[in-house]
Amino acid sequence: MRSVVEISSRPQDTLVLKGRYEQYDMIGAGGLANIYHGWDCVDKRPIAIKRLTPEAVAAYHNEELGKGESELLSLCKHPNVVELYDSYKSKSMIYYIMELIHGQGLDRILDRAPLTQEDFIEVAKQALSGLGSIHKQSILHCDIKPENIMLDRDPLGKISVKILDFGLASFENETKTLAQLGKKEILGTPEYVSPELISGERAQYYSDIYSLGHVFYHALAGRSAFGHEEIKRIIQLHLEGAPKSLGVLRPDIGKPIIEAVHAMIERQPQNRPGNVEEVLKALDQSTSSEVDDC
Repeated sequence: MRSVVEISSRPQDTLVLKGRYEQYDMIGAGGLANIYHGWDCVDKRPIAIKRLTPEAVAAYHNEELGKGESELLSLCKHPNVVELYDSYKSKSMIYYIMELIHGQGLDRILDRAPLTQEDFIEVAKQALSGLGSIHKQSILHCDIKPENIMLDRDPLGKISVKILDFGLASFENETKTLAQLGKKEILGTPEYVSPELISGERAQYYSDIYSLGHVFYHALAGRSAFGHEEIKRIIQLHLEGAPKSLGVLRPDIGKPIIEAVHAMIERQPQNRPGNVEEVLKALDQSTSSEVDDC
C-alpha cells in the first residue's frame, strides 16, 4: 500500500479524477472500455478505473447500452460481484471507480488446463451465486464468458470468484433486440451467446444461464463447446448443433454435474433450468453423493 509521502510526491503528469482518484497504467482493454490501475487518495486504497471508449460513451447517450454499470452495480452488493465505489458521467466522458480485483480471468486459467471437479464445484457455486444476485435485481448480464469471471486463490488455497464487466447489462424489462437497436451483429461473445440472442430475440434470465453453462462446459472440457475459427460456424452450431458429451470428455466428473451443465446449454430455453437455484441444488446433490460414496 502506498504511503502518504508517495501520494504527495506523485509525478506532475499523473491524471487525477474528481480530485481524488489517481490514474496509472492500463491493465486491460476491450471494445467498450479501458481499465486502469489507480489509487484513491481519500480512502487510501488501490482501485480499478474503467473508462468507456468514445464510441461506448456515444452508445450510452443513444441508449444503446442500457442504464450503465453505475446504476446496475449500485444494486448488486454481493461478494461474487465486483463492487462499484464511484462514477462520473458527462457528454464526453464516462468512468467507473471500482474494486481492484486480484487474480486471473478464468480464460487464462483454462488456457493451461481444465478445472478439477473439486475446483469446478467451488467456482460454479460462487459464479451461480453472483449471477443469482444479479437476477434478483431484475438485471441481465448479457456477456457472461470466461474473461468476465475472475478467480483468486488465497495462501490457504481458498478460491474467490468475481463476476465482472456489466458493459452490456440491462434491466430485464429494458433489454432491446438487435432490430430495436438497428444492429445486425451479435450482442455478446459468439462462443457463449444464446440461440435466442442470435435469432434477434430479447434477452431473458435463461439467456445468462445458457452463457454460464457454456462457461462451465469450457471449464470442464478445456475448450468451448463450439470452438471453431469461423464465427458463422459457431453461430450455426448454437442454432443447430449439439456439444459433445462431457461424460465422454471427462469421465472423472460426477454424473449430476454433467447433467446440470448440459441442461444449462439446452438449445430451447424451456428445457433449461428456470433459475440458478436449480443448478445450485444439482451441484449440492453431487457433493452429497460424493460424501455418501466415501
